[in-house]
Amino acid sequence: MYSGRGYEEETEIKRIHDKAETEIKRIHEKAKADVARDQTEIKRIQDKAETEIKRIHDKAATEIAQAKADVARDQTEIKRIQDKAATDIAQAKADVARVEGERRLSEERLRAEVERYKYDLRLTQTQDFEPYQAAIRENQTKRGGAGGPQD
Repeated sequence: MYSGRGYEEETEIKRIHDKAETEIKRIHEKAKADVARDQTEIKRIQDKAETEIKRIHDKAATEIAQAKADVARDQTEIKRIQDKAATDIAQAKADVARVEGERRLSEERLRAEVERYKYDLRLTQTQDFEPYQAAIRENQTKRGGAGGPQD
């Protein structure tokens, strides 16, 4: 048989063993609860991060769209200004050409007038002046005018 001491040792071993098993179960259950809590916290943080990332992404997309719209508006305005400048330049060139043409024509008329005046002046000092004046009057009559000299 068992001696009293062997039985007590076995009982003590069994009690320690049971206590250890209970402690292991408690630690295991606590570890499972800690893991579950940590996983829940991780999931919450991941969801929060995902929501924040989506918010930032949406904000960036909105800002990019606005920037593109601003660029398009600015490009349209630049094009409008360039077109207006081109039109103004073309008009200025046309005005310069017109004024230059008028100036040249005016110079030609003045030269012709000066030459006619010189010719008239020379004629007044020659004997052909009277027939010349008569021819001018005759031409004016044929044209239907009785006024001054014709240009």
